[in-house]
Amino acid sequence: MKRRAKEDEEILIRPGAPYGAFMAFPSTKISKRRTRRVRFVCQLNFRPKQIFIPRDIAGAVMVKSFKIAGAEQLAGTPIPGSFFDEFNSPKLLLPRARIGDEISISVANVTGKSLIFYAMLTGFASETRSRFQSPA
Repeated sequence: MKRRAKEDEEILIRPGAPYGAFMAFPSTKISKRRTRRVRFVCQLNFRPKQIFIPRDIAGAVMVKSFKIAGAEQLAGTPIPGSFFDEFNSPKLLLPRARIGDEISISVANVTGKSLIFYAMLTGFASETRSRFQSPA
């Protein structure tokens, strides 16, 4: 019979074992007809699997660039943001970002008014330690 872990107990995981995770880009204001690069630095080893741009802003942006550790992951022309909305986002095969690597996305606002851009990545993260504290 398995016992549930209490909130203050340490949960053992296999060292380096991946687990599902998400990482959010910081909310950023983009002026009308401008392009902005939005980025964050990884605090865990992370392999992105999908990019999600909320449907309410997805039609207003074009994704011009997506980089992991400085390496461009999109080839060719800009991609409409609606390609990455929460209902249609394809699963991608992307390289792993290590702790300290920067993940960035460059997006262009194609509308005549400014907007707040926000998006997130889902994928797999792995700890470099063999233990972690369960969330409180």
